[in-house]
Amino acid sequence: MDYFGSAVSLSGDGNTLAVGASGEDSEVTSIGGYQGDNSANEAGAVYLGYQSPNDYEAVVLPKVA
Repeated sequence: MDYFGSAVSLSGDGNTLAVGASGEDSEVTSIGGYQGDNSANEAGAVYLGYQSPNDYEAVVLPKVA
């Protein structure tokens, strides 16, 4: 289980959202990497979303390697 939402933080201006997934297991350490390997048991991850001028963008923040 990834525990997506185990921690949530919104920036003061409301433009950036960080969502923790303390049980995320992938070995990915870069944005856009393959997250299906599940070989880094309970490594965790942080997902960032930010408001761009025309939309809301979501990205994955790499975890500590």
